[in-house]
Amino acid sequence: MELKKRILVVDDDLQRRKQHYSDALEGKYEVTFTENADLIFHVIQNTKADLYIIDLNLDLFTNPETNLPLTVDAILRAVGKDKPIILLSGTYKELMEEGRLTPIINNASEVGYNVCSFFTWNEVVKAAEDEEVGYRSALHSRIDFCMNKDRTPYEFGIVCALEEELEPFMEKAVKNATRQNAIGGIHYRKSILRTKSGRELNFIAACSSAMGIADASIIATHMASRLGVKTIYMIGVCGGRESEGVNIGDVIIPSASIAFQRGKLKEDGFSPDIETATPKEKGLIKSPKAKTILSELFKEYISDYVKKHHSTLTLQEPALHYEAMACADYVIDKAGALDGIAGMVAKRKLCAVDMESYAIFRVGQLLDVETVVIKSVMDLTNNKSDRYKPYAAHIAANYLYQLLYREEKVF
Repeated sequence: MELKKRILVVDDDLQRRKQHYSDALEGKYEVTFTENADLIFHVIQNTKADLYIIDLNLDLFTNPETNLPLTVDAILRAVGKDKPIILLSGTYKELMEEGRLTPIINNASEVGYNVCSFFTWNEVVKAAEDEEVGYRSALHSRIDFCMNKDRTPYEFGIVCALEEELEPFMEKAVKNATRQNAIGGIHYRKSILRTKSGRELNFIAACSSAMGIADASIIATHMASRLGVKTIYMIGVCGGRESEGVNIGDVIIPSASIAFQRGKLKEDGFSPDIETATPKEKGLIKSPKAKTILSELFKEYISDYVKKHHSTLTLQEPALHYEAMACADYVIDKAGALDGIAGMVAKRKLCAVDMESYAIFRVGQLLDVETVVIKSVMDLTNNKSDRYKPYAAHIAANYLYQLLYREEKVF
């Protein structure tokens, strides 16, 4: 049975209000009240609350440490900056007219307290007396949103289309168990990567529920807009273009992603609208170190994986490619298809195709986020099979890991 989240209510008029709080909240949450002003800081310190509801007007309480009227600022200091806080007032109109509300909220935000919502007392009363649960459900939704709001400063985020593309990175990077939780319908894994120099990098990772542009763009947008992630990596597998000298295992770090399936269906046929999305330039710094790291990674794979598992894979040292890749809405399993796409989009050196890169780069352009796509070739878009898929997923994931571990900003 799932434990109820705990709410601590700080209010100096509980004799009149406690029953309304209980009726509005106790069905879903465990609710604790600060009923004794002399013990108020003790209760705050010792109650492991998940969220605090704090009345803005605490005139009936005396601060036990100063013997002066208790202020909201004193309560905020006691609660600290980590836990979510909802401010409440039964005199909202008066506070606004007297100009007292805005300075309180602005000051709380400037100091860094996690004030995430504001309730009027009338909203609590309506939720308590609501027989059809509409008001109550709305109140609970706002509370749940505040509880789930993530304030962790992440150094980077990782998006993958498939779980098997993420696992090699997590196995290498994470020494301790990852924290998993759902924000909305997205299941995130949060952990820390320790670099060679000892730096600890908070990161967050998620996999799509389905391959393709839609899911990838939703996750990347959520990371950037809701979680404040400023650098998003996508790792995984792709199809390569053999006529451009691309081989199984090669790493593609595209300079652009081209969406080619939009357009107009007219009487004389389909007229495509070609759209291109690109990463920020600083994500495409070429360096001899990049090839060295990939070469070392390949030799390690041959030694540690192929020999141990008696693999029969035919492998050659992977190369790096920085040319544009196509982004399709479907899996390509037809000889010469990628050559045809290259001609259609007028990109002679088009080197690969995937199903998500355009979404990642487009989010970067719209939300001013640094985005880098790292894909390894699992097939050459004909006679498809999953035989080389684990190898390609390993190469892409571990290449990113090595760059982050060594703190090498080279691609």
